[in-house]
Amino acid sequence: MKKFSKEQRRLYSACILTLSALLVLSVLPSKLPGINANLSPVSVVKAAVPYAVKDIALNPGAEESQLNFTWYTPGEPAASIVQMVKRSDMTGSVFPTGSKVMSFTGTASQAATVTEVVYYSNKVTATGLAPKTQYVYRVGDGTSGHWSPTYDFATQDPYNYSLMFVGDPQIGSSGSVTNDTYGWTKTLNQAVGNFPAFSFIMSAGDQVEHSTSETEYDAFESPDVLRNLPVATVVGNHDTSVNYKYHYNVPNESTLGSTNASGDYYYTYGDTLFMVLNTNNLNGAEHGQFMEETVAKVPNTKWRIVTFHHDIYGAGPHSTEVKITGLRQALFPFFDKLDVDMIFMGHDHSYVRTYVMNGDNVQGRQLVDGQGRDVNPAGNTYVTANSASGSKYYELQAIPEIYSEVRSQLHTPTFSTINVTPNSISVNTYRSDTLQKLDSYGLVKDAEPVKIYTKQAKLDYTASGIEYYYAIKNANAVQKLDTTFKYDTSKISLKKVELVTPDSGTFTYTDNGGEVKVSANLAAPIRSYVYGTYKDAIKLTFELKATKQSSVTTSVQLTSSVLTTQNKHRTAASVIENGTAEVTANVPVPPAGSSVSPGTPAGPGTPVGTGVAAPADTAAPSPSASSASAASGSNGGTAAAPSFTDVPSGYWAASAIQDLVSKQILNGTSSSAFEPKRSVTRAEFTAMLVRALQLTGTGDVAFKDVKAGDWYADSVAAAVKAGIVKGNSSATFGAKSNITREEMVTMLMRGYAKQHGAASTNPAASFKDESKISSWALSYVKQAAALDLVGGREENTFQPRGITTRAEAAVAIYNLLKL
Repeated sequence: MKKFSKEQRRLYSACILTLSALLVLSVLPSKLPGINANLSPVSVVKAAVPYAVKDIALNPGAEESQLNFTWYTPGEPAASIVQMVKRSDMTGSVFPTGSKVMSFTGTASQAATVTEVVYYSNKVTATGLAPKTQYVYRVGDGTSGHWSPTYDFATQDPYNYSLMFVGDPQIGSSGSVTNDTYGWTKTLNQAVGNFPAFSFIMSAGDQVEHSTSETEYDAFESPDVLRNLPVATVVGNHDTSVNYKYHYNVPNESTLGSTNASGDYYYTYGDTLFMVLNTNNLNGAEHGQFMEETVAKVPNTKWRIVTFHHDIYGAGPHSTEVKITGLRQALFPFFDKLDVDMIFMGHDHSYVRTYVMNGDNVQGRQLVDGQGRDVNPAGNTYVTANSASGSKYYELQAIPEIYSEVRSQLHTPTFSTINVTPNSISVNTYRSDTLQKLDSYGLVKDAEPVKIYTKQAKLDYTASGIEYYYAIKNANAVQKLDTTFKYDTSKISLKKVELVTPDSGTFTYTDNGGEVKVSANLAAPIRSYVYGTYKDAIKLTFELKATKQSSVTTSVQLTSSVLTTQNKHRTAASVIENGTAEVTANVPVPPAGSSVSPGTPAGPGTPVGTGVAAPADTAAPSPSASSASAASGSNGGTAAAPSFTDVPSGYWAASAIQDLVSKQILNGTSSSAFEPKRSVTRAEFTAMLVRALQLTGTGDVAFKDVKAGDWYADSVAAAVKAGIVKGNSSATFGAKSNITREEMVTMLMRGYAKQHGAASTNPAASFKDESKISSWALSYVKQAAALDLVGGREENTFQPRGITTRAEAAVAIYNLLKL
């Protein structure tokens, strides 16, 4: 071949490849799915002139806007190029040219040699992909006619998505590549045919039986669906050669945990961090270092998922091997330390799902919601997949493991779907043949609702003082808390703050002129035992100041609450369901010439255990009108605006706040404070907007969480009638949920349309994080920005799921009224 020209060598190689493909096809069953079969949810568009490439593989990119490609070419290509175009820009099967085409160039390196043909591994990364968009792509070397067929690829919503999880296809393990390919293709066909919106596939390793077998890699990559879906692969113990590296293009690869096949790597998808370990490297310290460094780089995703091959919590014969138990002891401390939510594995060709684990121990009963999902579980859950192809199965150990909640061996291929939302993960496992659901698991991580309340709204004052309680709903292992309360120093003084249930952890509080800050790091976390109920956590005791009145009404406000559970790696601001509690105290009649003098309050300090028993869980009371302090008042005229100490004249929102307060559209939270940084609920913002627009329509609403008599019921009814608001669902309004910035702007622009008619549909305003704005809100956000009703936050980001503050709400409504 050295005597041939480069073009002659290329043609010779193409002929060899074509002949090889014909020989493979001749020995496969005529009805084998995946060989010229349409397995993808969208049709494959065939190019007029085929290009001699094979084994096109898609892998997730470093984050959701990227996509990695790998393919083989016989001989060294002139270049390695991927071209992509939006499906909407295609005319029939003709791939367009010009500015609509996105072109990405990568690299090629010499890979495997098969029957004297030297193949090159081409690797390219595509960037800048938009979410929820249909694309068409092709790969080639840029030379006319040297392009692959064109294939479809669709991006999904990275914050509400599903993926397919498979274990050990291990093509060739049964002794028949043909049979294993059939089983593998059938599983993919069944899964994608019934769940067509997968973002990608997650494999637990052992793609092939023989690590250097290019025939087995050809078979693994043969299903057409793999031209449309990325696969996040793991190095299995049968994938240990460099051939693995030839076929896959993994992002953020580390030198830690490496073998000649790959090192550990990671990628993000929306609010999820995926860390992938090569456990053929048994050095647990290296894997731990990789995970710690990765979390330091990507600290703020809500979800953390780890995948690797060897099942450290399995039920087959591998699960008791020394190297497996050694890996378990080396890895689980890092999963606990880094608050990993779920771990997915393979290797034992049988199915296992563990109980919630922490410290290598079963955590026992968790708080479960109405759908049977673990709420803020106090640990992590492990899943081991069975074979996705049926090439090989292992029998379960005779004695069930203490950690296995579900274990099965049905001798049929299986797959799992993993569904991720902003607050939940659910995993469902199915038989590939009948789609019978074999197992279902779900977990929820939500900010806990909290409240301030009193057990006696009216009482005869005694020296024991006036007591208020801070309670947490749906607490499952709340370990840290930071709360702030405010009270009127002209009426009451703080006597003491204490934990309802004494604890040997740390507990401190300070009182700074009517603002009480409480912090705790508990040894025994706070737990609720019935979903939907409250658990008392803190008791605040006050005493009346000297007064000649016969009755005094006092109130305490819960202004902020931030909690951390055992398995929540970032603090979460609580949902304040009841922010103000009032007590009316009858004051004893003093002797003539004297006044009541309740005593000297205790100063701030670090209390010790009180010995007070924890009361039973209590149900959430209906909020009183005082809960609506952020949205109280009327629109009946203009009054002198009070001077708020927390809104100085130079404050960015001062003019808006003063104007709306003077018009009685907004109120302060007290006579001297506005609390501009406090969050706003959906009910509060609805009431603000209704008063600002002077909407008066009333009527019944069909929301379960908006009842007659609720302070916001009339406002919600008026807003619904005006077409300004909708519910979170057909049944609930989400009245007490904090309103996000994109929800606020959506309501605002519907209010604008009510007053001025529809705004422009194609404004030019844009933000760096525009791709993260929900589709239903995007046009409203762009319209509002173009009208200068709202602006972005730092660095021209909108932060659509950020919580709206009282200052932001005031400025938005103020700007609306100026138009």
